[in-house]
Amino acid sequence: MSDSRRKFVLVIGTGWVTPAKRRVARMIGTTLAEAGFGLVTGNSTGIDYWVADSFCAALAERGESPPGAFRQISLGWARIFERGGLPLPGYAAPAEECLVSVADVEAWKREAVVRCDAAVMVGGGHGALDIA
Repeated sequence: MSDSRRKFVLVIGTGWVTPAKRRVARMIGTTLAEAGFGLVTGNSTGIDYWVADSFCAALAERGESPPGAFRQISLGWARIFERGGLPLPGYAAPAEECLVSVADVEAWKREAVVRCDAAVMVGGGHGALDIA
């Protein structure tokens, strides 16, 4: 599906996942890919990681590649040691084509909202609630 026709869903949530939340995130990622949606997420080690991992794996099973379907919004090196990286290990998406770098948390929230048509929250704190 072309990038211009694809609807994008932002999936955000907690950085500290339980096994149940991990399963939910993986189901969401797989379902979005199978339904032809695009994914927007961050670069946290929690929900962001698991939804992106399953989304990219489901795309691969369908013979699709992440560019055009996946966008990872990253705070970059400022938070690399806190909860994320550039890109996280296991993301099957090329950073140069899928990564959107922003300067701060407020810019992250603005970019996330602009790039999505819908949003799903799986747990999360103040940042996720601000977007909701």
